[in-house]
Amino acid sequence: MKYLNEKSGKYSGMTMTGKAFYPRLVRPDTKYNKLGQYKADIRVPAEEAKELMAELAQVYKEWTGSAPSKNENTMWKMDEDKKTGEPTGDVIIKMRVANKMNKEGELWNRRPKVFFRDADSRTDKIGGGSAIKVQFEVYCWNAEKKGVSLQPMSVLIEEVVEPQGEANPFGEGEEATFDDTARTPVTEESDDADTTSKESDDFY
Repeated sequence: MKYLNEKSGKYSGMTMTGKAFYPRLVRPDTKYNKLGQYKADIRVPAEEAKELMAELAQVYKEWTGSAPSKNENTMWKMDEDKKTGEPTGDVIIKMRVANKMNKEGELWNRRPKVFFRDADSRTDKIGGGSAIKVQFEVYCWNAEKKGVSLQPMSVLIEEVVEPQGEANPFGEGEEATFDDTARTPVTEESDDADTTSKESDDFY
């Protein structure tokens, strides 16, 4: 199965269904970026992801001139048991995008579009372990050295797992709401995160 598409020298793609890993789909994480960063990382069995990883590795090699690290790079990392440090057999596909300021000094909210497979499961609380599929673009960058990152464009929520308890010390999931007063839309593309499952067919 082919996961990446190329148009005019730029690549985009869509993942297989995976488990959301520390998702930030509604409200951005501002711990390391004051403007906020959205995260749509997924955990999948490495065997299942090997074809996608091979395609990404080829793009990386074409852009940088060398192959990416097999265990961890800007596109993925092999998962390890937190207690033993042993490989779990899964891989974390990293898909993140940060907000920016436009030329007018206004916030460009780059929140990915969110779609729901089932209208009855629509919620603003999307926790780790939720089954999701991610449409992403491949961003080839050059900042002192060359690299490749994956930026989420749209996320299809196939099965929701809500965050448990009042707070999660590991940061997985979020207590968030689709609050339009907290964001400043700049483009039509950045102003469509409240999509219902009735429009989920548009994800494909």
